[in-house]
Amino acid sequence: MMLIDVRGLKHPEHIREFRNHFEGVCTVHEDVTVYLDDRTDDLKKFEMYIRMCNGKYKVHKENGYLRINISEPFSMCG
Repeated sequence: MMLIDVRGLKHPEHIREFRNHFEGVCTVHEDVTVYLDDRTDDLKKFEMYIRMCNGKYKVHKENGYLRINISEPFSMCG
């Protein structure tokens, strides 16, 4: 499992940082956990991006941030 912490980054930087972890990879074959600040607008944009990647995900509210679990496989191509 991979862990990506994008807390402190706002749109579009949080998506850019997420993408940077998969540079050169088309299909991700491992589960990924993303920590994101609890801001509605940033979450909506991140969810739209994950859906474009055909990712299946669940959002969990923690103390002051969100934990997003993305199940493999999902595509970074396209």
